[in-house]
Amino acid sequence: MFAKQVLVAAAFLATLSSAAPATGSASEDSTALNIVVPEGLKILEQYETTSGGTVVWFGDENPANATATADEVDAEDAHALNRRCGSNRVKCFSDHQTFMPTCETMTLDTSVLLRDTPIPTSPRSICYYERGATCCVSWADNVSGAVYRHLIPASNAVRTQCATRWASGKSYDTLIGRTCTTQCLSDRPDGCNNN
Repeated sequence: MFAKQVLVAAAFLATLSSAAPATGSASEDSTALNIVVPEGLKILEQYETTSGGTVVWFGDENPANATATADEVDAEDAHALNRRCGSNRVKCFSDHQTFMPTCETMTLDTSVLLRDTPIPTSPRSICYYERGATCCVSWADNVSGAVYRHLIPASNAVRTQCATRWASGKSYDTLIGRTCTTQCLSDRPDGCNNN
């Protein structure tokens, strides 16, 4: 009988200790991400990757005000569009530079871009945060018929043609799904345009 009372008391105390609030808070955690959400965008999804980074999908805060889809074609015209669009003509910039090794990890990690998951219409960018560096892939227009993997060719074109460890760039005439647009690689989720 005494043994049962000791077990019940021990179980009760264990319940109390597990219910006690933890000391500290997320704001005191030095490893917590500081994600700045630009005006006009919102976070659609955030998750941890298999390589230890964090992925954040950004979309238009008000999709009704979003830029219309540019040069959308049906599946029959996709082959002709691929010949006309998809050159990934690159221009490098010195502002909003990103750490290119982080971008390389982003394109090789199967939990980030190396997948055939469809990209919904609303997202405007995806950012990968790893060890204090940020790499963002963004695009100028809404896309259709696109999967994550379609973001890799232009990302790699910018990475190889802006061949420094810190760089940013745009890939013009980029085919993402069935949409011909401009794709950017930088340290920010916004600011990508066709200029």
